[in-house]
Amino acid sequence: MTVQQQSRFSTEDQESVNKLLQDYFNSAIEDEGNDQPFVASGTQAERDRIWTAWTDCRNVYPCRFWVDFAREPEAPRVQAPVQAFIHHYIQNSIKERIVLGPEERIMVRTLNSAYSIIEVWRRLVASADFKVLRGERRALRRSEKYQEADRLFLRWEQEGEKRDGPAYLIVQWILVKLSPNLNLEINSLYVKVEATAADIIVILLALYQRAEDIPATPLTRMSFHAAILLGCTGGFRPGSLMDTLCRQYTLSIIRNPDDRTQRRFIVTPNIGRNKIKKTQMTCKYRKQKNVAYSVPLVPFPVLCLVSLVITRALDMGALDTPYQSVHDLLHRPNLGRTDRLDIPWKEEFLDKPLFPLRYSQFLELWTRCLLVVGCRKPIRPYALRVGAGARMDGMFLPDTDYHQRSDG
Repeated sequence: MTVQQQSRFSTEDQESVNKLLQDYFNSAIEDEGNDQPFVASGTQAERDRIWTAWTDCRNVYPCRFWVDFAREPEAPRVQAPVQAFIHHYIQNSIKERIVLGPEERIMVRTLNSAYSIIEVWRRLVASADFKVLRGERRALRRSEKYQEADRLFLRWEQEGEKRDGPAYLIVQWILVKLSPNLNLEINSLYVKVEATAADIIVILLALYQRAEDIPATPLTRMSFHAAILLGCTGGFRPGSLMDTLCRQYTLSIIRNPDDRTQRRFIVTPNIGRNKIKKTQMTCKYRKQKNVAYSVPLVPFPVLCLVSLVITRALDMGALDTPYQSVHDLLHRPNLGRTDRLDIPWKEEFLDKPLFPLRYSQFLELWTRCLLVVGCRKPIRPYALRVGAGARMDGMFLPDTDYHQRSDG
């Protein structure tokens, strides 16, 4: 007997398919113009900030200007406003900086790289395309003026060594003419310096021993301390270490494999990776978003993340069982026949920051610590990622010199 395979879509389903088609069509009409760019929130915030700077200094109606720029990008009348805006943007990137010298404070220009300016232009182009030209293209396509609509694109094309497109004319101007005029660097402005284990220890000791010169609340100081330890051992960007939540830390008690009557604490932080493009999330072979690794109690408080987690957890009263002290926490739980017991958090604390810290606070404390320890050439926070944590191996006793990574 031959079994006839049923089609995925039969004529009986046609009515259902037509209804779905009409629903999606109506939804698309209602949502037209209300969709959002498929980018990270931080990228969108930066685009909005640059767009606001553009609209604040422009007297030309922005819609008409960007249409003219897309149609005649080589015309001086459309290039000049963009060139003036970029020049003004660079000149006004002035901020006060503390220095180790008789001046104590100086005003410095913060935009000194040609590629930083190109990134500003790239984000302005993205905002103009989304806020202005997208609507113009839709209007032209409704009028069946498809060729005119196809001309209203600003993104520059990149294919191998070839560059092309209306917006790339401004990139060429930045590299060829503006950079020599304003002394913008074409090459990298800094060398990726590695922060050694000694550097980390000196900075963290100064954080407490010179507290009068590094003002911060006790909680902010502890949160900065935790961010430094996580950054130098896990290689995370500082942005991923801000306001880490209780649910991102697993506090555990384990048996000593050499003496099962003894117990030890370990903490497993689970930190998300930032700066992952949303478009990468659609890839089949996308990268892992989180990194987890376990660290033990270290008999050197300035390098002990476990002590910070336990102290903060007990202070918040965030553990599911109301432990009164570290001694209670270590000895009261009944391990039974298991070799590891995870201490749960209270449900209401899971999404509360264990170490509340803003990025601006992190940078301020980092800069202040470097000044206090007498660092004349500032170390960038990036230096924490270069491998200082690995250099701590072998600095302690064998039974404590241990950390386990799982880079997932």
